[in-house]
Amino acid sequence: MEYQEFIENLLRKVKDKVGDHVSAEVISVQKANGTKKEAISFKDKEKDPQPILYTEQIYQQFCQEWTLEACAGYAAEIYRRAQESEVARNLWEWKFIKDKIELCILKEDWNRDFLQGVPYKKYLDLAIYCRVVLEREERQVASVTVNASMLQAWHVTEEILWETAFCNFRGKKFRINNVENLFPQIVRNGGGSLPTECFVITDKDYVYGAAAILRTDLLEGLSDLLGCSFYILPSSLHEIILLADQEEKDTETLREMVREINRKLVGKEEWLSDQIYYYRYKSGKVEVCA
Repeated sequence: MEYQEFIENLLRKVKDKVGDHVSAEVISVQKANGTKKEAISFKDKEKDPQPILYTEQIYQQFCQEWTLEACAGYAAEIYRRAQESEVARNLWEWKFIKDKIELCILKEDWNRDFLQGVPYKKYLDLAIYCRVVLEREERQVASVTVNASMLQAWHVTEEILWETAFCNFRGKKFRINNVENLFPQIVRNGGGSLPTECFVITDKDYVYGAAAILRTDLLEGLSDLLGCSFYILPSSLHEIILLADQEEKDTETLREMVREINRKLVGKEEWLSDQIYYYRYKSGKVEVCA
């Protein structure tokens, strides 16, 4: 069954399962780096917010092993779980939601459209913005981007938002791993140029972990341990790679390596940057490599 026929049949079955009070339609969702994805959007006249389900994901399952009935059942279950989510039900209550706010980063000039109506701060050539984490399960995170309308509903200012987000961020747990252990496919398939003594920093869910570039306390700790400065390679939105500056390195070669990883191993919506960065030992400053 072709994609379009699959979606039309899926929508009919999903509507039967969720009830007449809920509508379902396919919408285009703006993602990072100018990309868009089709998704099933649920609309309930009495409840807000409602979940979305990316159609590419469920169509892949259909092509591999799932029946149409199983796909419709899965979509309906996503909707029902959202109705039971305590975080989603309390999304407009600031006192409840403030501990769920997390910092994320992306490339500013690649995401002008995405950032419209979204409070953000500039950091080097990147943009820092906030997401509300709705649910975590087995390295999967359901979240929603904080926008200006949400601040109005919460009756909070941007100043309070950033104060809260950075407070949460300081307590967030990150993990540091040797790149060969965490991403052996990058070492094997990344052109053979990535040194195996690199380190990767990500968060415990491996989702939006590249924000670790903002945790200068972690960078300082590793720098003190290595006794040197290091390059920061943005492998995706979800992690950064740290390369100790213990011998002379060609920055253009490193920059080309990042571009190669982006084009060959990472989907466009997950690119963080084609640029490379540098953490200076002792001064504790992060800068864009010239």
